Amino acid sequence: AVVSTQSTGEVERKRDEKIKAMKAQGATPEELDQLIGQHNEEVQKLTNKLDADKLRQQQKLQAQIERRRAKQKNQAIEKIKQEATEEVVGRKGELEENFSKIQKNTSDKILSVISLPSSATQLP
Repeated sequence: AVVSTQSTGEVERKRDEKIKAMKAQGATPEELDQLIGQHNEEVQKLTNKLDADKLRQQQKLQAQIERRRAKQKNQAIEKIKQEATEEVVGRKGELEENFSKIQKNTSDKILSVISLPSSATQLP
């Protein structure tokens, strides 16, 4: 932005120098008007260039912001998926452990019933 301001200031300075030089040489009002018209065209071209540069910079920044947001969103999604996977694995481990305990308890009860003396299993 500083370079742009200097360029505009430089154009203004050159215009003023040309007007002074033309007045000193006895330029007609038409010639001065022509010079001012040329100056206005230069200023308009410079303004258009600056506006185009500004628009390109804004578009570039907007694209960077969108990429950053997409990256952050994807990272958040991946983190949630990872946490869900870890939760499922943890729950699966708990379920398998509980199932093993139930199987062992069932096996122990079956063995205790099988190992009872036959007189103990008969009713009086």
